Amino acid sequence: MWRERKNLAYVKKLKKEKIKAAKRAKKEYEKKMKEKDLMGKIGHRRRKQKAKEQAELEEAVGGGKMTRTQRLLARAKSRPH
Repeated sequence: MWRERKNLAYVKKLKKEKIKAAKRAKKEYEKKMKEKDLMGKIGHRRRKQKAKEQAELEEAVGGGKMTRTQRLLARAKSRPH
């Protein structure tokens, strides 16, 4: 009888540990996904801003499509030294 009680207590302890580990893993996963979502939004804003800047450079240089050399020169001129 003593052995059975001991085993039941051990099983309960294992269940509690398993539940705690699952909760911890869920919390870490949610934190990771929240960070990933935030970084995705920031990256989207940056790409959108760069596209806008590129369009402005193209308008300033000549309106139409720019050659690779023209893009490099325009980018170099727009950067502060």
